[in-house]
Amino acid sequence: MAGLGSARSRYDEVSRTVQETVSFSCEGYELRGSLHRPAAPEDGDTAIVILNQGPLDRSGAHRLSVKCARRWAARGFPVLRFDARGVGDSEGDWAIPENGAPIKMLYQNIEEGAWTLDTRAAIDHVCAATSARNVVLAGVCGGAVSALHAAAEHPAVVAVIMVGMPVRPWAAIGIDSIVASQVEHEAKGYVKKLGKWYAWRRFFTGESDYRVLWGIGSRYVRERVFGASNDPLKSLNASMLRSFRAVQGSGKRMLFVFPENDYLWVEFRDLFLPTFNDRPPFDLHIIPGANHTFTEVAWQEQLFSLLEHWLQSQMPAVRL
Repeated sequence: MAGLGSARSRYDEVSRTVQETVSFSCEGYELRGSLHRPAAPEDGDTAIVILNQGPLDRSGAHRLSVKCARRWAARGFPVLRFDARGVGDSEGDWAIPENGAPIKMLYQNIEEGAWTLDTRAAIDHVCAATSARNVVLAGVCGGAVSALHAAAEHPAVVAVIMVGMPVRPWAAIGIDSIVASQVEHEAKGYVKKLGKWYAWRRFFTGESDYRVLWGIGSRYVRERVFGASNDPLKSLNASMLRSFRAVQGSGKRMLFVFPENDYLWVEFRDLFLPTFNDRPPFDLHIIPGANHTFTEVAWQEQLFSLLEHWLQSQMPAVRL
């Protein structure tokens, strides 16, 4: 019966919204998206724009973007989810590496603001297509960084929702640069496996990743025995920091959400959060047990509930 109740709830949400395919231009590219609106005659004065999760199309991992858009539209928000250039239905060739560049460099381009102009165009479109004067940006992973960059520049943005946002470029993350707490966690995990026969079988049959084993082991010995340490603070995303400070200075509201079992949370916790001396200028929530893509439905429901309560607290004039 719980399954039927959940299905009925989803049907009610869809029935209270209308959806249309839209397109708009940015630097000569035609970008396409889906605009969800309340079925009521009038839109609210605050719209939400959902950004791509890296190279995924506007549906998002496990259709998270679709589910969020329908829920928020049913509660009075016009919601635009769109494909940035080179993704999904939009024009462009983002997915083609330049001169054989690895995929991590393409992620770094996004994290440094490659889709900021696309996001600005999306904000202008949703304001022109609806009665919205204010915009909330929302994104997961790379989409969260894009949201932060655009929020720093566009005057219509009043709040930013950032889920699982990286604070360092993906290209900078490797065995030699993971944070010390993660090195210790991984090393202790390997030590526990020393008494397990299946671990030795994997080791002697070539199933283990020797590069990772060596990297973690050597890092652990250097840091615990010889006191050597890296300074991963130097590898924080400088462009992200500039945009964060700009958003902070403008007084726009910020929400960070992290799945508990996500290495990006570890970096945020160990590298970024301590700089605020226990008084961060943003809201922060952790989804217990969840992974980076919110695979389980229960984790998704916790995320949806959290975001709706936060929106209600920040936009009290809108009834959720």
